[in-house]
Order: sequence, then structure tokens, then C-alpha cells
Amino acid sequence: MHRRADHPARHQTANYTLNWEEPNYVAEAWAVSLPSGLSAYNQMFDALAEDLDEVLIQRMTAPENEGTAELDVRLIPIPIIGKHKAALTLVLNSAVAEKDDLKWAVQRLLPQLDSCLFYVDRKSWYIRPMIPPTHTHAAFTEPIQRIYLSATMGRGGELERAFGRPSIAKIGVPDAWEKTGSGRRFVVFPSLVGDEPSTAGVKEGGEATTKEPLTKVLLDLARKRLVLAQNVRTTENIASVLQLAEDETYRVANGEFAAFADAETGTLLAANRYDGMDLADDVCRMMLIHGLPAATHLQDRFFESKLRARSVLQERLRTRVLQGLGRCTRGPQDYSVVVVEDEALVRFLSREENIAAMPSELQAELRFGLNTSENVTGSQLLSLTRSALVQDAKWAGDAENQIIEWREDSVVASAPELDSLAASAPREVRAWRQAWAGDWAAAGQLAMEIHSELNGTELTPYRSLWAYFAHCWLSRAADGGAQTREKAQEYLGLAHRASFGTTWLKELQQQRQAPPSMEDWEQKAVAAIHQKAVAGAARPTKSATELTQMVADLGQSRATAYERGLTTLGTCLGARAFKPEGDAKSDSVWIWERVWVTIEAKSEQLEGGTINPSYVRQVCSQLNSLAFDENAEDYPPGSISVMVSPKGVVRPAAVAGSNKNIYLVSPEEMKEVALDVKRAWSAIRTFATDTDSTEQIDETARVLWEHRLLPTQVYDRLTVEPVK
Repeated sequence: MHRRADHPARHQTANYTLNWEEPNYVAEAWAVSLPSGLSAYNQMFDALAEDLDEVLIQRMTAPENEGTAELDVRLIPIPIIGKHKAALTLVLNSAVAEKDDLKWAVQRLLPQLDSCLFYVDRKSWYIRPMIPPTHTHAAFTEPIQRIYLSATMGRGGELERAFGRPSIAKIGVPDAWEKTGSGRRFVVFPSLVGDEPSTAGVKEGGEATTKEPLTKVLLDLARKRLVLAQNVRTTENIASVLQLAEDETYRVANGEFAAFADAETGTLLAANRYDGMDLADDVCRMMLIHGLPAATHLQDRFFESKLRARSVLQERLRTRVLQGLGRCTRGPQDYSVVVVEDEALVRFLSREENIAAMPSELQAELRFGLNTSENVTGSQLLSLTRSALVQDAKWAGDAENQIIEWREDSVVASAPELDSLAASAPREVRAWRQAWAGDWAAAGQLAMEIHSELNGTELTPYRSLWAYFAHCWLSRAADGGAQTREKAQEYLGLAHRASFGTTWLKELQQQRQAPPSMEDWEQKAVAAIHQKAVAGAARPTKSATELTQMVADLGQSRATAYERGLTTLGTCLGARAFKPEGDAKSDSVWIWERVWVTIEAKSEQLEGGTINPSYVRQVCSQLNSLAFDENAEDYPPGSISVMVSPKGVVRPAAVAGSNKNIYLVSPEEMKEVALDVKRAWSAIRTFATDTDSTEQIDETARVLWEHRLLPTQVYDRLTVEPVK
């Protein structure tokens, strides 16, 4: 990507051309990953054990299949890193002895280890500064000129963050580019085709064949195909499902790109190659793009799944999707068919806010593809796909004119938070430079300024992180007096207020063997759970049967039993739970003092296909209906409505009219919550004998925390997938 030039004093110019292929390329020079297979993985917990929540250690080091959450990623409390720096240094040096390729990154991090963020999940530790300190690297400080090449740079400052530069001058694309594009794509969504299971296999003449998946039938229309997914495992699984002949399967990872380009037939498997790979003209006219190229390392995963700061990652995500969709259209006259698979990617490309941020040409192509896929049969979609592959009169009449018309009506609309993110980026880079230098007072001051400048509801989670940084850095300021310490505590409070609905900050502050930190409304829920457990101790068989029945109810699909299981589950979570009377009401309601949850269960639906707009409209009214029934002026802020369905995609037409507080939850996740309740209650019943015992109530809270069942933790689990 780049070479270090001689010192500028010896050359009039020293230019660097960096291809913006992978945003993590630069940061990885200051990142250390310790996989769980290394001894150092467990040794890291030993080094920090004095100050780590023992529940976290148990969760991350427990054997598989013990109710652990494999994808649960945690940020380690920043203050304890400096305290245990010597022990951590020993562990990292031992890791180098075990895995030599860690040597250079470890050497870069060790002097400033307490200026790094430490992330962990069950598979690895990941250690790095949030923004790479490229100002310490001659390749970034000595050149007279740097050139970053990309046709798809984001607009939220992610380029500056990725390269650690406070400002990067950009040359914008010509205005005409937005209306021109680089070829024609027919984007198809097999999962949106209503009759897909029954019309999957259709011959040229229209008669049905064996019921092969529609995706396979579509791909078989072309002699050569590209399969693009985020990792090798997925591309190989797709190859197996498609029953590809091995002698006609090519892999980019094996250096077989040129062989595929020269071949007459075949399929190219490309893992994580969303750019830097051109398949122009007849080299390839058909591609499958599978999965959302989202989090690629633990920092991104933390931002997405724990912090819920999706807006910070969204522009980079849009950029990678845009790059991926264009692999087979490399010029104005080029064309291809793009088959979109995977629920997450379909959701992403069907959301209006994501479509509106794309170039006008792609906006029109996506809208045409979504509209067509939703409103035709499998046979009709196959027919139009054949036309797209040969660009015949049918395509020109049925598709091309419509796409051009929609293109002319399209307006590129950036998300409003992008301006705030872009304006914040230079100060964020400088803040991390000061933290890397150990100037905590300057870093803390910048963090406070960043916190005040990040405007908009969508940036509230990101603002909470910067408030936490301000707290940590100001607390470490060497010359910080009482006023600085007071300011540090103020920003910790701001961080907590901005992190409502997430658990990351509570997890950070949870101390070893201490009762979990809870607000009053959570304490009341825990007391209700403890009281119910004590009452159940007098009837242990009945209590155990109730829990067993709850799990059984939520493990089947019949509506009556499923709704009963939901209400039992809510009661066991300390909520006032019931099924409202009347038509068009929720299937179950959970009311905590601070948060209400309405649940619409579509347990009898089959997997595949999409959720009907009428269901979404019904759910949109349920919190208002509940407020009326409760004689309340309104429902509490932050309350949510949940749709439980095996279908993971809402029809695009329904997304636009959805409220922002509606979430999708799979039956599997709801059952997992029920299983955790059964496990937790089994533990609570062993000591719950006195409803007024503070010690027992604290122990109940600890057990619930361990099983991720405090109300805020349940809220966190139910709000992973917003409809809008």
C-alpha cells in the first residue's frame, strides 16, 4: 500500500498513493489480537482479575455450551489498564514467544499500553488505540504529499479516523457523476419473492422442475458467476449449497482470479473483496452478494452491538456495500445481475435512509429491484433476469425506462448526523494523539469538547463513549485538583444518562463480587423477582413446573400457548405482565416502572419470506393503546414494541411507515431468554427464604446479572434488530 520514502530534504517531492481498500489496514499496525488458543488469552484475565467482574471472566472462559454468549464483546475498564500495566506487559511478551508475528505490534503498544482500549470476546482479545497514532510513524509524517485513491470515500470523517489525520483535503466527483454511474445493475432479492418456495425451479418453457432454491436457479442462468461474502467460511458454504463442480470453482484467496477471468465457465469465490477486483464486461455478468460487511474486528463489533453507535459505522458500511455491488459493472456501458442474499443485507438495502444516501443511479436500481422482487412470481423474476443478461427489448421496455425515470427523480440525501461526525473527526484525532502522549488533561479537555459538539439523537451512544473518555482521562490528569475530579465525575454521570438502553457502561463499572449497579426501577423489579422466588419455595414442584411449561410454550408455535409463555416470562423478569383484552391488542405486555414492552408474536409463521406491512402497522399502535388502557397520558420514553417472528425481513414498504421503537426478535432468542430465566431461578431458589433480606436480594441481583436478566440487560437483548 505504501513505501517509506527517503527524507524530504533529499528529494523535492515524496508522494504516497494509498489505495483506500481496507480501513483497518493502517490501524492494524497498532493492534494486537490474542486468539483464545493462546495461553495469553487466559493469562490476560489473570493479570486483571483483581479488578474484573468475575461474571465476565466466567462468561469468557467457560467451556462451550454452558449458556455463554459467543458474540458478547466487552470493553475492559480503562482505569484498570494502567494499574496492571506491568502484569499485562509480561503477558504480551509471553504471547510474542508463543506467536512470533505479534512481535512488532506488541513492541509498538507496550510503551503506551495504558493509552489503549482492551476488547474481549470468547474468541480473542483485541488491543489498540481507538484512532491509530500515525503521527508517530515516519511514513505518515515525512512525506510532502499523500494521495488517497477511492471513488467511494465516506462523508462522516471515517477516512480521517482510519488514517489518524486531523484533516484530509478531498477532490469531489463531478456533479454529472451522480446521474451517470458505472453501468447497469439488475438487483434482485429472492427472499422477497412471495411464491419463492413453490416456484423456485422453472425451465425456459415455464414448466416446474424440482424445487431448487430460487437463488441457485438465478445463478445458473449465467455461465460465469461471482460469489462475494465477508469470509471464506461463508463462500465455501455457498459453494456447497450451489453444488459447484470443483474443477469450475475458483478462489481469489488462492490467487485464481486470472484463471477465472480466462475461463469460459465457472464461479469465483471472493471472501471480503468488496473492492480492488474488477470483473468488467463478459468476464462476469452475474454475482451473488451475501451478508452485510459489517464489523470486521472487536472494536467495530463493540460499537455496533454494545455501544449501539451504528451511525458511526454506517457510512463505512454503505461505502463497502456500494463497492461490492459494483464489482461486475466497471464502465458506463457495462451491465450485470446482482443477487442479494442474507436477511441482514436485505434489511440494510431495503431501508429508505440507506437507499437515499446512495448515488442516484444505484438508488433507482435498488428501488426497481425491490419493487420487482416484491411484486412478481419466481417465474416472472427468472424471465426478467434472462432479459437483463442479454439486454433485450423486454428489458429495455420493462426495466430500463423505469430505472432512468426513477434515477431522474432521485436525490442523494446524507444522514444528518454525518455533518456532526465529520466536524468532530479532527478533534477526535487530536484527542487520541494527546492520550497516546499521556497528556491526560489535554485529552480530557478535547473529549469534553467533542461530547458537546456531537449533536443529534442518533449520536447519543457515541456521545456517551466520549463522556466516558473524558471521565477516565480527567481522572488521570496529574495536576487535576478537586475541580478536575469533580468534572470527571460529572462526565461519568453524563455518560450514564446517554447510555440508556445499553449495558456497556454498567458492565464496565461492575466490580468483582459487588452487587450490580441498578436504578430504582430495576431494584423494584429484582425485589419482585426475589419475593416471587421466596413464595415459590413453599411450592417447589409447582414453581419448577411453571418454569418448565414456560420454556415449552416458547419452544413451539401455537399462538395460545406461545402468548401464555410470554406472559409467564415477563412475570419472571419482575414486570407486571399480562395479555390485554380486546381486538388488535398486544399478545403480551411487560410493564416495568421505567420501561414498557409490548410484544406481538407471529410464532405460527414459517421461516423465509417477509413480514407483512399490516403487522407492522398493527404493532405501531400498541404502545399508544396500552397507555390508553393504563389511563396514562403517554408511555414512558424508551418503551419498545417487539415483533417475534421467524421471518427476519420486514417488507420495505412497511419499514418507511414503522416507528423507530419497533424491534424484531427471533423465536430462538426469546426462548434463550426463557432458558436463562429457568437457569437463574434454579440458582435463586437455593437461597431465597426471606423476602426482606438485603443480602439475599443482592445475591438475586448478582444471579440475574450473571444470566443477563436484569431489566436493562433484557432490554438490550430485545433491541438488537430495529425495524427502522
